[in-house]
Amino acid sequence: PGLLLLAFALGTSATRSARATDPLSAYEYSEWLAHSLALVEREYVTPPDFEKLRAGALRGMVEGLDPHSAFLSREDLE
Repeated sequence: PGLLLLAFALGTSATRSARATDPLSAYEYSEWLAHSLALVEREYVTPPDFEKLRAGALRGMVEGLDPHSAFLSREDLE
């Protein structure tokens, strides 16, 4: 499963490098995210926990902004 994701990511970045100066549109990002999720769902060893995937995606997006940002789940806040 990890190799498939790596291959998918490499293919995506190769496509993006041709137009690296263009920002990824919301539509393109949504399409990329949907394809990635479908790949995980189809190829991962066990059925994924989509709540964990969603929280992980949000956590990675927010924490990637800067060293001072963090995603807090409802449970984290309590």
